[in-house]
Amino acid sequence: MSEKSLSRRDFLKLAANAGAGAALAGSAGNLLGAATALAQEEEVNILEWAFAQNRIIWQEAVLEQIFSETHPNVTLTVETIPYGDMWDKLQTVFVAGSGGPDMADIAIHVWRRFTRGEVPFYALDDRIGDQMGDLVDGSAMGPWRHEGQVYGLGNEVNTVLMYYREDALSEMGIDGAAGTTWEDMQAVADEVIGNSDAAFMAMPDGSVDYLEQFLVQRGGNFFDEEHNPIANSDLAVDTLAFMQDMVQSGRAILSPGGGPYAEVYYAAMKDGAFLFQIGAPWYQGFMKNNNPEMEGMWRIRLLPQFPEGHLSVQHGGTGMAITKQAREETVEPLWDFIHACNLTNDGALLGFELQNLVPTYTPAWQDDRFLQHRDPFFGNQSPAEFTFAAAEDMVVANSNADWQIMVDSLSRNAIGPVMVEGADPRASLDAAVEEFEFER
Repeated sequence: MSEKSLSRRDFLKLAANAGAGAALAGSAGNLLGAATALAQEEEVNILEWAFAQNRIIWQEAVLEQIFSETHPNVTLTVETIPYGDMWDKLQTVFVAGSGGPDMADIAIHVWRRFTRGEVPFYALDDRIGDQMGDLVDGSAMGPWRHEGQVYGLGNEVNTVLMYYREDALSEMGIDGAAGTTWEDMQAVADEVIGNSDAAFMAMPDGSVDYLEQFLVQRGGNFFDEEHNPIANSDLAVDTLAFMQDMVQSGRAILSPGGGPYAEVYYAAMKDGAFLFQIGAPWYQGFMKNNNPEMEGMWRIRLLPQFPEGHLSVQHGGTGMAITKQAREETVEPLWDFIHACNLTNDGALLGFELQNLVPTYTPAWQDDRFLQHRDPFFGNQSPAEFTFAAAEDMVVANSNADWQIMVDSLSRNAIGPVMVEGADPRASLDAAVEEFEFER
């Protein structure tokens, strides 16, 4: 399977293959293997660094409901570190040679910055073994593969979808599920702002997330296949101009607090400051965690399309990784825990049921709990159905070790000036790429 795209045909093929051995895989996964089921007698304390509350909720549930039965002597301490601080902090302890965690949640894009020189994580290939065939490679292993070795294991198939306030829109006589293109949605946006004090959606004023999602959905990228920067292409300029126009026309507001990691963002969502938003399945968990009282108000739909490009784009993804600073006695229990989270039906489905994380572990797709799950937060819709439909044509962004340098430059030189100050998109993107070339 290509690491650049994942089609519904791929999903169905994987699901069919998984179905033949789902019962065997599920029972074997639940037992965690005969060897690992024999827990050590000595207490083992594991330290993990993580940044996303939805993943912490899932991992702690796996620990309490599954892992503790076979490993009662293992305890897990999770240190939550803000996303923007975590990567420099990890880099610092890796350079120092001590002071780091046993395990870390590693975001899809920042992973590449740790591949310069000796990789500070254990390779997992031998431990995953034959179960590689049970995983969606482009989401589970591909993003954390370096020179043929897999150093992290991701549990999420992250197709970007759209979400809308069914209750508020119904009162205005607006069908939030209507419109299949971004041109259609601009007309819907005009209806929203013409009939309420709400904006259509919120746009980032510093983050590159939406520029990347829109650009990759249209068939563009920040880097080409040879890792050359193309973030100032004509398509990128047009995409940033589209985002700028959304704000200048009043259809969109600037995202309060920068987006889904900020409390003020969810306060604005609760107050009805915007009625549409986009995000991968993990975003659904953030919505539920931050605004549980909005249950039943929101709905899921497919992402609108541009005239060119794809139905959806992969956004985000996080891999569980064992650092080389892990103490010897923790390495095997760490792997057992990663296995319980990612390579068993029960572990994978906990993430889906609790936080809408569609698992990369394909045998779980055959489990009735997965197929029948309906989410009351989204009016009892089936989140999996939308993810599978979006996966029919989902594309993955190109990434490399210089991605963070590009992101920092785009944030400073393009996103902020263009979205906040009304600067020229082409000149701003040219400045961002020029600085990137100088910095890398």
